[in-house]
Amino acid sequence: MVGRPLAATVRTAAVVLSQLEIPIDVVRAAAEQTQNSFVLNAAPATALPADLLARCDVLVVNEHELAVGGGRRPRRRHRRDHAGA
Repeated sequence: MVGRPLAATVRTAAVVLSQLEIPIDVVRAAAEQTQNSFVLNAAPATALPADLLARCDVLVVNEHELAVGGGRRPRRRHRRDHAGA
């Protein structure tokens, strides 16, 4: 799919939502061709290229995905972190 233009629907949609369960090259192509809002759900967690982050209008992440996507190791949770949860 990469190398070919994505459907006109992607280019003209009011909002395009993508996630990382599809190949990153396809996500990048969709982000590049989106003319309006691009939303990325960064799951599963992986390091994110700067050019892709720059094209995101909204980035949806949990704590683990934020750490991994930002190039950091996720912090280790301790039992006390869950107390009262």
